[in-house]
Amino acid sequence: MLGRRRFLGAGLAGAAGLALPGCALVPPAAPTLAPSPASTPLPGQSALATLRADLESATAVPWPDPHAGLLAWALGVTADQCAAVSVPVASPGAGPSEQRPEAPDAAALSALHGALLTAGEAFSAQALAGTAAHPLLWAAMTAWTRATAAQFDDPTAHREPARSVLDAAEQAPDAALQAALDALGEAVHGIELAAGTPGLGADEVAAARARIDAWFGHRDALTDALGPTPTPVPTPAAPWFEVPRPGEPTQARALIARVEAATMPILGRAFAFGPNATRPPLLEALADAATDVPRWGGLVERWPGLPVS
Repeated sequence: MLGRRRFLGAGLAGAAGLALPGCALVPPAAPTLAPSPASTPLPGQSALATLRADLESATAVPWPDPHAGLLAWALGVTADQCAAVSVPVASPGAGPSEQRPEAPDAAALSALHGALLTAGEAFSAQALAGTAAHPLLWAAMTAWTRATAAQFDDPTAHREPARSVLDAAEQAPDAALQAALDALGEAVHGIELAAGTPGLGADEVAAARARIDAWFGHRDALTDALGPTPTPVPTPAAPWFEVPRPGEPTQARALIARVEAATMPILGRAFAFGPNATRPPLLEALADAATDVPRWGGLVERWPGLPVS
């Protein structure tokens, strides 16, 4: 296993600006992705239909405006997800017309959390089962449920607008895993730079240090999953790995959000083309990144891990 403080740099700036190639799966105007529903729906399809129904039912509750906006966005995302995995979807009702309360209903909030996380468990099982087409789609949906559930506690983050869904372009397993390991090292390096920024509050420094530990944990879990197979050789640090140190807290937060977001399409590509044994830790890293990026000012993504169109 690689040493705890050994970075695996392949280029932080390059990764952050990378748009991985792929082919369109769900164009915004005409979503048409297989798999078509069989006589018996897949467990993930059933879970998505249930989640969609739960979200629609939740619109009958008068939510505060921030929560109502998040719920409407989540309904839009699940409509795209239904199209992507061939689940019939109906348009939601108009929702309540009464005045919005100032605070969310605790019971309704708990129910939404439970619905999202329960669906996420089913999506995760579908992604890891290897029995359905496009497992990366299910992995992205898993990460989305976790990130969205966290948002209902404080729905102030910016949310990604609708976009085309791309399938990751094929990559050799070794190259995909090497890129993932490099991305994990790049995230650690960027966050360490951010954590030392003057003016960053003590609580934010502690949160950044916790993120460093989390990314080392993901790196160690991935190398453990490789088992007795040779661990990819660390990529020598490239010149663009030397990113400028943030000069003030706003830049530090933006850097953390950027480096964590940059890992997601790379982790997704490794999930799609790496060995099955590496999929569980890659999925956990992907979901963790999707959940944490909004805390630093980044977007709540609709399809974490899929390339940007």
